[in-house]
Amino acid sequence: NRLIHNSFNANNKLTRGVDFYSKNITVNGIEFNFIMWDFAGQDQFQTLLNDFVSGSIAAVILFDLTRINTIENVYDWIKNLDSFGNLPILLIGTKNDLITASDTQIIDNYILDIVNEHDNIITYLKISSKTAGTILPGITRKSILEFASKKIGMVVEERDISYKELFEPSCTEAFCSGTAAVVTPIKSVVLEEKKRIFSEGEPGEITRKAYEILTGTQRLDIDDEFGWVEKI
Repeated sequence: NRLIHNSFNANNKLTRGVDFYSKNITVNGIEFNFIMWDFAGQDQFQTLLNDFVSGSIAAVILFDLTRINTIENVYDWIKNLDSFGNLPILLIGTKNDLITASDTQIIDNYILDIVNEHDNIITYLKISSKTAGTILPGITRKSILEFASKKIGMVVEERDISYKELFEPSCTEAFCSGTAAVVTPIKSVVLEEKKRIFSEGEPGEITRKAYEILTGTQRLDIDDEFGWVEKI
């Protein structure tokens, strides 16, 4: 519902068999029509893959971060998709608003081991359909999330944060990204009488890497290993 209708229904029922969805998305002024087949996660429905996956350009594996059996099934789904060639795969953990920080670390370690074993996994994201709005990313943000996971080795997570988190010692730097902003460092934030300065007012290490990789790929100074650039 969140992706297709931008709404949230806590009473949604699990998919049984296969559902079909269509979504028009505009990127850089060009409209694309995405046709999506939603497969149920139960083992008995995996036999339906042969009838629908052939000819697909990518696959998205969603798993419930609060249910260990769906997390463990990720590896089996990847193995089943391997028979269709080197299909690009996006891993998405759902219900990110319902898990604790300690559980997050355990799950991340498990999933990242899988990511490192498969070159065709685009990235690993965590979302909350309840709190995070749409999961459709801007191109710049999507690019940063992808290379942050693949090239910098970071655990990528999308979620709402409180302003107070920016004042915690673990938050060492921050930046904004977008078509116009590209990668712009945030020097400081102010909350009531408190002021937090990041990296002594200079771009942090991750911020610099993000800017260098993004702009370097755009200018072809860095090999485009993600297939982002198309010569015309």
